[in-house]
Amino acid sequence: MTGGGIFLTAVRETRLETLRLDLDSGAILWRKEVLPILLPPPADGTPGSWRVRNTDDPGRPATPTPATDGRRIYVYFGAFGLLAYDLDGNELWRQVLEVPDPEAAASPILVGDRLIVVCDRESDSFIEARDTGTGRLLWRTPRTGFRRSRSTPFHRPRPGRNEVVVNGSFWLSAYHVDDGTESWRFPGLARVATSSPTASGDLVFAAGSNAGDDFNTEPDPEAAVPFGSGWSLEPSESGTASTTASTPKPGEGVFAVVPGANAKDPGVRLAWKSTRGVPYAASPLVYRGRLYTVKSGGFVSAYDPESGRQIYQNERLSAANDHYASPVAAGGRVFFTSQHGTVSVVGATSDSPELLQRFELGEPVLATPALSGRRLLVRTSRALHALSARP
Repeated sequence: MTGGGIFLTAVRETRLETLRLDLDSGAILWRKEVLPILLPPPADGTPGSWRVRNTDDPGRPATPTPATDGRRIYVYFGAFGLLAYDLDGNELWRQVLEVPDPEAAASPILVGDRLIVVCDRESDSFIEARDTGTGRLLWRTPRTGFRRSRSTPFHRPRPGRNEVVVNGSFWLSAYHVDDGTESWRFPGLARVATSSPTASGDLVFAAGSNAGDDFNTEPDPEAAVPFGSGWSLEPSESGTASTTASTPKPGEGVFAVVPGANAKDPGVRLAWKSTRGVPYAASPLVYRGRLYTVKSGGFVSAYDPESGRQIYQNERLSAANDHYASPVAAGGRVFFTSQHGTVSVVGATSDSPELLQRFELGEPVLATPALSGRRLLVRTSRALHALSARP
């Protein structure tokens, strides 16, 4: 959201769309579209194609969230590539994928004048930075050994270390924003990363579970997606390969990790870990001195971030179904949104998840809500809802 506008991506028939909506009325102000890159024809000679196989799949081609710096809108479609628009919908630049990946789900993020994109797939995974004004590649770092994941990177600026942290298969890792060099990595995470990390003070938090049937760690034989080199290669100004390491044993839990003290101290250690109340897809949230998680079935937990002390754990919300959307918070309240479209509002300072309000949207929700002023914007499978907070 910027300039009184809401920016969304969508799939309509076989077109990939970027839309701007008016924040006050919800009216569509403009709509831009591109066609996905056709997949190469299969061996039997039939025409190449592109398709959405499952309308409830959390890894749909318009899953990544747009990013904005107030001047431009940056969108990423795994079935196409990167696009930049101005606020009036004029295309400024594009970087097309050499090989499409319709299952891509990690969102691009902005760090200053750099657009950071993570592309983890069955082979040739990488993280890269592009110039926001031109789309020019600044650096690309291979993520050797990382398999398909759906985790958006997290920017963690620290004295002497401006880095992005990425939750990937088996590893939590960090990269310097300036040149893409890997600064540290921590082993033992889930086979497939579905949630994004966060941080508070000197601690970085990540969560992941090996449960679930929609995160297949093997290539889907029906996907018809060639796992190739990805982006069309072009010279970069810098960038080095990630540290080579053998694949660790997968684990699951809520992790609190202490990275090295500065850029010259790459050591990393575990501060604490919880193996109960582990989120399936929703990212952990730090708010008002607490770390919140929500797992499948609508079970919420709250921890003291520094010590890992359980304030409450596996307390059930009234919405007892899966939670793909990550919790968000504002005004002393935490908002949990279930897959069935129930928004549960919980007080942020109570010793138990005290239910303050509940909204029933009546449609499936997979996307994390957004906050703007006193509005909570929730995207369902068919509409965008604006909920107004009570005074």
